Amino acid sequence: MSSVTPSSSGKGVGKSTNFTPELQSMMFSLGDARRPLHDSAVLVEDIVHTQLINLLQQASEVSQMRGARVISAEDILFLMRKDKKKLRRLLKYMFFRDYKSKIVKGIEEDDLLEDKPGGGGGGGSSINKRQKIAQDFLISIDQTGELLSLFEDDEVDDVKQARME
Repeated sequence: MSSVTPSSSGKGVGKSTNFTPELQSMMFSLGDARRPLHDSAVLVEDIVHTQLINLLQQASEVSQMRGARVISAEDILFLMRKDKKKLRRLLKYMFFRDYKSKIVKGIEEDDLLEDKPGGGGGGGSSINKRQKIAQDFLISIDQTGELLSLFEDDEVDDVKQARME
């Protein structure tokens, strides 16, 4: 039996994963100094780790309420439903995950050109697996049509645009 004592952030001291070099590279690419301070990267890692734990705990509670034993994409979508920007980013991420898996599996280039982020109002082959799951779930909880409109919305991400400048 191993004893892991949690730190102030809830991390176990014995099983710590260090993403500091990657975070420093990301911080630089998003406009920080060439070599961001180690302490700043450690702080960012701690914050992200804490937020991830909180998100997963909330998703676990949602999955338990619906009687499931595992967290699914629907649980995460449900938690993100009130923040349209985060939900739009998640939907784009899901599209690109499917897109990447198609590339890795060696789908023909013609098939890839038919798919586009947010596309696929009704065609079965023009919508990706993860997008279909997300779209079906959002249809079931969306009474105003706001969430479903995120699939067709090609709005520019203001945060991403500001970071690129």
